[in-house]
Amino acid sequence: MEYLFVYGLAIIVMIIVGAFILNTGILSDSWGTVTYSGFSKIIPQPNGIKVDFIGSDMSDFDGVFTNGVGDKIILTGVMVKGEAGEVACCSDEAYATGCPVGGPNYMNVSGVEEVAWASGTRPRVKAGGAFEVFLGPCTFAAEEVEGQPYRVYVELEYNTTRGRETVPHIDAGDIRGRYA
Repeated sequence: MEYLFVYGLAIIVMIIVGAFILNTGILSDSWGTVTYSGFSKIIPQPNGIKVDFIGSDMSDFDGVFTNGVGDKIILTGVMVKGEAGEVACCSDEAYATGCPVGGPNYMNVSGVEEVAWASGTRPRVKAGGAFEVFLGPCTFAAEEVEGQPYRVYVELEYNTTRGRETVPHIDAGDIRGRYA
């Protein structure tokens, strides 16, 4: 009877400790992992996404995406919204009316070919090609602290061409991770 009591108590303690570890996520491998949902054709690359805390209420958005459209695309605009739905940063005149005070943010797109456009040049991405978008500085309403979790909504506006017709598209989704 003594053995049942001692080992039964030990098993109960192990269950309580196991439940605590499971609920706190101490052993979880997702502490620094970036996840995404909602994107259909333009796919974020989780190890290439970073929201970099640069001080006070400012951060930079840096993201690597893959063109899964199956055709060349011309990227015409990018908008990033914070958890509260506020526009944190955006590019170009495509979103000029929704941009935060100060107008469109600095945007740099790499891994692309530049093509002529009515108001300058636009990045063209080949089918299956990866491209990197940098936007900054972004201003989020939620407190930004290095190492703390974030959730941003990213909207990518692009065009495809079918014959002589230009067709506008928008692909969007949520990205979650931790401020770098």
